[in-house]
Amino acid sequence: MTENQEPQNVPAEPTAAPEQAQQAQPQPVAQPEQQAQPVDSAYAAQTPYQQQYNPAQGGQYVAPGTYYNPDDHTAQFDPADIAEHKIYAALTYIFGPLGIIIAALAAKGSAFARFHMKQAASLLFLETVILIAMSILFFTILVPIAGGIMLVVLTVIELIGTWQAVKGQAKDLPIVKSVLK
Repeated sequence: MTENQEPQNVPAEPTAAPEQAQQAQPQPVAQPEQQAQPVDSAYAAQTPYQQQYNPAQGGQYVAPGTYYNPDDHTAQFDPADIAEHKIYAALTYIFGPLGIIIAALAAKGSAFARFHMKQAASLLFLETVILIAMSILFFTILVPIAGGIMLVVLTVIELIGTWQAVKGQAKDLPIVKSVLK
């Protein structure tokens, strides 16, 4: 053997005892248990991360697959009120100012009819503004043509409002929602 070589049968370092090896491993730390919090019965079946907040339904949580339409106010009205006054709500669109007066007199306490009266009154206001602009600027060719197109669009929106009132829905109409807000 040479001087630089070590004997092969002698271990280089002594190994630790098995008891010391077990003590060197870190011990698992016990996690504190989360306390059960009271849950609302509307979303008790699902965990909170599976819920979506719906401000239109009084701050309730709804399932993720549920679509929330901020323009639909039907859930805010009593179903009995809707069933009883939907014809008066439709009259507000069909007969214009006369329909609004009839609905105001016949369905005094109806929030559903009042919603559609506001929508129909806004449409009537827009139609009046367009007719005034068309009559003042009648000598131009573009204003009466554009006004006529806008009146046709508002007539289609009135038909949509009438259909929604007959179906018992309370949704904001496309152009009217910007006028009311």
